[in-house]
Amino acid sequence: MSLAWCWRDDWITGYDSAYGLFAKFARLNSMGARELASLFVNRQRGSVTSILHAPKIDLRSSEFFDLTIFAKHLRLDQKAIQQAFLIDQLPNRGRHSCNVLRWCPRCAHRGFHSAVFQLDLISACPIHNLLLRAKCPKCRRQIPYQLSQEIFDHPFCCPWCENDLAPELRRIRPQVLTLKSEETTWIENLVSLLIFEDEMVSIRLEINRARKQLGIGEFAVAHADWRRLESEYIGFVKQVVDIMQTELNTSQQSLELGALSFSVKRPHGGGQPLPKKTYRRKATHAIEMDKQNSAHVKMSWDQKLRGSYDVYNGVRRYLWRHVVHQHHRCIARAVKHLWWNMDGESTCSFCPIAEAFIRWRIHWELCGTPQYLFSPMRKDPLGLVAWMASGAPICPVGWTIEAERWVSDNLLGSHCFGSFWEFFEIALKNSKRNRVDWDKHAYSGRYTSYWAIAGSDTLKSPVRIYKQVHTPNEIEDELRNLGSDRHHFMTHLSQLSKIVR
Repeated sequence: MSLAWCWRDDWITGYDSAYGLFAKFARLNSMGARELASLFVNRQRGSVTSILHAPKIDLRSSEFFDLTIFAKHLRLDQKAIQQAFLIDQLPNRGRHSCNVLRWCPRCAHRGFHSAVFQLDLISACPIHNLLLRAKCPKCRRQIPYQLSQEIFDHPFCCPWCENDLAPELRRIRPQVLTLKSEETTWIENLVSLLIFEDEMVSIRLEINRARKQLGIGEFAVAHADWRRLESEYIGFVKQVVDIMQTELNTSQQSLELGALSFSVKRPHGGGQPLPKKTYRRKATHAIEMDKQNSAHVKMSWDQKLRGSYDVYNGVRRYLWRHVVHQHHRCIARAVKHLWWNMDGESTCSFCPIAEAFIRWRIHWELCGTPQYLFSPMRKDPLGLVAWMASGAPICPVGWTIEAERWVSDNLLGSHCFGSFWEFFEIALKNSKRNRVDWDKHAYSGRYTSYWAIAGSDTLKSPVRIYKQVHTPNEIEDELRNLGSDRHHFMTHLSQLSKIVR
């Protein structure tokens, strides 16, 4: 009779990481890192003796493990093994994975950890929408993502202070996390999106190599947004790739753009820029602006940040004058009433247009206190700075600074408008349930278009921008249908009076 190790099939949540599976296996069999290594390490690999004596194995990769034994003792199929070592399927994205444990506190509480959490671009749990942790909340130290003695002396615990990350697993009859069907679907969507984007790297390099030889310039595509549906990104990228391949083969029939918008930059030298105004607009009664303070903040800005702020300021002015103009007094009373930092607060709802505009400005200026939004600028607009660092396009080599700014300003304007419509949609939902959760991570980019850029910034091949077409007509209709009469304003004031600190 062959010996069998203890294992519970109901402890497999789905998309479990190697760390999570090893931690549960070690818990059930009272094993440490040496025993786990002795059982699961591939004996055909070199330096087996040193590995077994003092294991320090990176759990992002499966190269040191015998996957046949791994599947046998944990009763896993091939798909579950691929999920445990997801980064093996991402040869390009894997370079941007984290070598320290990143976890969702609610998932870990019930003994679940996914390999998805180890990717740098994933900032929040796709199940609970909570920010991932990378440091122990008790001692503030990081936990290496590896199979080593100190990590697995107490599985799912901080090795430095022994803070328990999964107290549910210590119970006699633990309730291990079980994913709902929509949660499983969402993680599957995320994994498929990551794999597709990773596969696109080699395809993009091949097409760009051919385009460069023909002198028509390279193309670049936006990164996939893990918070959005896989089909949106895949459909857009395939359309753009078809267009790029058509340009390589002039005999091939040109494809229609379909649901893509298309912008072309005018040739360089077509006109002179307008002279920059040397005076400031006078402050209105609604927005008190300390000129000296704001000017002092802007003195440290470089030309790129100044240009981006002009774009954001233009969109803000347009929204103020043409979109939210009937609700100025709703906004003014709301920002006057909300004098404290609202991040993490939960309040009743009020005028949805006022809520949307305030939260939109909080998002881009990263100022958590609404009252400060209409007072002198005291710090850089950090939301805008964050977009420039992570969301702004990286243009192909050889483009002029003018072309790069044109592309960046175009896409920034699109992001600014799209984010406002999303915050308004969130505000409408909040109004129906009479609750506002002031979560600065609520924005998902639902109305923000994916983009692609191409061309060589020449007369023969001008710079082009391809974007998805988003027409939030229903949302615009909702905005127009919202009343702005005395009854609406009095209801707004009544709701604000219920919000106290």
